[in-house]
Amino acid sequence: MTSEIFQLREKRTSLHIKSKKEPFNTDLQKEYKSFRNFVTTKIRNAKSEYYKKQYSNCKSNQNEKWRFVNTILNKNAQSESHVILRDKSGSICENQHINADIFNKFFTKVGTDLANALPPPKHSFEYYFENASWQINTHFDFN
Repeated sequence: MTSEIFQLREKRTSLHIKSKKEPFNTDLQKEYKSFRNFVTTKIRNAKSEYYKKQYSNCKSNQNEKWRFVNTILNKNAQSESHVILRDKSGSICENQHINADIFNKFFTKVGTDLANALPPPKHSFEYYFENASWQINTHFDFN
């Protein structure tokens, strides 16, 4: 990232913060949106130029060209999401199979636990139908 784009991003962020503090200041909102769009265009153009330059550097070698294309497409990247959880006793568990089991137990019980935590209703559901100020229309007409 160039120093110019870095400075533009900082100014965009400060304008965004100001516009959030003054949401009814339409002039400030317009200025922020206009500047945001300007910075976005600058970033897009800089990325485009960067990739064109990188591609032209490896034009003569097919292997380099495909390596470059694959890095852009993120083909060879291997991301390993590693979740660390604590069990009920507070100890850290890094085993993925045990973590999956903890997630499964939690999400299969959460609905029942929440339902059991609710206080019992004051009235049955029939009470609300009998004392409703509206009537349910059970007759439908298709014209």
